[in-house]
Amino acid sequence: MITGRILLRVGGESQEPGEGASYLIPGDAPHFVQALAPTPLVEVFAPVREEFSSD
Repeated sequence: MITGRILLRVGGESQEPGEGASYLIPGDAPHFVQALAPTPLVEVFAPVREEFSSD
């Protein structure tokens, strides 16, 4: 997360990570993210998700 505020729920746990935070969401975990302010994010998927691949 570059700047801003989000509500992040992974499984049954909620948190509000601060600016500069990073977090991991396991591939099979139910999750929810809500922007609480304008919030630019950088998302990285590993391994690459097929729906985002151009091959």
